[in-house]
Amino acid sequence: MIKKITSKMIMFLIILLVTLFIINSIGIFNRKAKTYPAKVGVLDVQLTKDIYLFRNEVNVFSNTSGDVEFLVKNGKRVSVGQEIAKIKPKSMPNLEKASSDEYNIIDVNDVDSNLEALNNKLSYSIQENKFSEINELKERIARLNLIKDNLVKNDNKLYFNRAISSETKESNETIITAPISGIASFETSDDDEYFSSNNVSLMVDESLKNIKERKINQEVRKGDNLLRVVDNLSVFAYIPLEKKELEYFKIDDSIDIKLENETISAKVYNIIDLDYKTGIVLNIKEMFTDCYSSRKIGAVIVPSLSRGLIIKESSIVEKDGTVGVYILKIDDTKEFVPIKIKSSINDQSTIYYDSFTVELENGKTESVDTVNLYDEVIEKP
Repeated sequence: MIKKITSKMIMFLIILLVTLFIINSIGIFNRKAKTYPAKVGVLDVQLTKDIYLFRNEVNVFSNTSGDVEFLVKNGKRVSVGQEIAKIKPKSMPNLEKASSDEYNIIDVNDVDSNLEALNNKLSYSIQENKFSEINELKERIARLNLIKDNLVKNDNKLYFNRAISSETKESNETIITAPISGIASFETSDDDEYFSSNNVSLMVDESLKNIKERKINQEVRKGDNLLRVVDNLSVFAYIPLEKKELEYFKIDDSIDIKLENETISAKVYNIIDLDYKTGIVLNIKEMFTDCYSSRKIGAVIVPSLSRGLIIKESSIVEKDGTVGVYILKIDDTKEFVPIKIKSSINDQSTIYYDSFTVELENGKTESVDTVNLYDEVIEKP
């Protein structure tokens, strides 16, 4: 009897050991096979976007009608007072101009609401000693206040920078001279004057879809936009973005812009998060092809590398409407932890670590504990 019991126990132990060996070999108890430590890293983010160019330029309007002859090459640098075109007079019918209502301006009340939200976030960051966020928030508040000041100063209207710079000769030809030094650009459209650098933060995103076709005038009517003189040292670009994409950028970050045949650098001048305008304003300091004439260009935007904890996409789940991951505790129990994603590329994401803030319905913010550095993240929960 004792032998039978002993034999059964030995057989049971053998089966148990074999079972444990098989289970271990497929990774159920192998923490290394199922988890990985949360470590800080960077992801290279690339966004394909349309870019809208706003320049410090003067639109030169014709004070007479006639045939146009340009006296310098398109894209040539000119000095103030230099003769750049002439108009040989002839009679032409006047045409009704397009209404500026096509280009809607942002609402100052929307700006005030955003300022209030940013100030609430700043107060919370100061209270929680989140020093890495404080300077960025202060800068965004300061630049949004500049937008508000511009709106109030210009009576909630867009800025126009126009000139009539001409001299009539004895032959009745009208000579057009450069009102400023810069690059002469002969490609014009009826909406050029709305794209002054002063308006880069003021026009709502929907209005940007109304850009008119550009052409070089061979003849003009009185009051037509004849040409532009562009200060190439002040080119601003506005890029509409989704709200979640704003996380990729910080004020004064350097980013790369990949055009069709070249790559240029720019700095983030402003980040705008309003009801009808969500995007970034860039300051471009270098020359590029057609920088003085293009109004809208397609490009690939490469933000500064997105830094945060690297998390595999296979680890990210949703529980009760909250996005998060499961981490493995020391006692081998798993715990769901909410996360806030900064950026995602292929099968990886960067997330905030230690804690992140969320905005509540009442406009206030709340701190949420999240994954810590070197937490063991379950790969496939």
